[in-house]
Amino acid sequence: MSTLRKIFAPLALAAATLSLAGCGETPEQLAAKPAIVQQMVENSESLCQTGPVHSGQAAYAERLTHMLNSATTSSLKTLQDHHVTVCLDQRLVNQQHGFWNFADKGVYYPSADGKNIMTYADDGRQPSESGFFSSNPAFFRGGTAVNRLADKINAGKAPGASQGVMTVTLRGKGSYPYWNPASTSPTSTLNMTPQLKAPPLVPSAKPAS
Repeated sequence: MSTLRKIFAPLALAAATLSLAGCGETPEQLAAKPAIVQQMVENSESLCQTGPVHSGQAAYAERLTHMLNSATTSSLKTLQDHHVTVCLDQRLVNQQHGFWNFADKGVYYPSADGKNIMTYADDGRQPSESGFFSSNPAFFRGGTAVNRLADKINAGKAPGASQGVMTVTLRGKGSYPYWNPASTSPTSTLNMTPQLKAPPLVPSAKPAS
């Protein structure tokens, strides 16, 4: 069973990612996607901390590319046009929160200068180490979280800097990500894991326009 799992799990993950990513997209969108993903990954590499597990830039780029490829091209373009840098954040897999609070899978940090950060949980596992039975959280719903954030931005419902951050939780029908204003509960993730109140940027890094 373990041998079959090693063979088929990565194949199942890759097939599901390709199927979701290409669903409903035009040939023009599919043709434009690799360049958009590459630009977003390069921006993220220059700004975001990679985390302690598989911390090399090449490994980080592989994980982020895999996640972004599962989002739609139009959503990626929306984030790019609104200067949103996407960071994988390993701090989110070690968060603390109270019993009655949901775990946060991602955080959106709006900036006063319009250069914003979206994070999503990453445990450091590479695509080859994830599959149908066990997967990096970033590969499970990360692309959908990108799509949902783009929807919020396009609808004018993403917060400004003065309104604080949004967090994404896996709750509701089908466990799809939902972006909501961050909880003010004393036992919420951000209050019990205060380092998450700031995005995981490398020292002195500032989001590019």
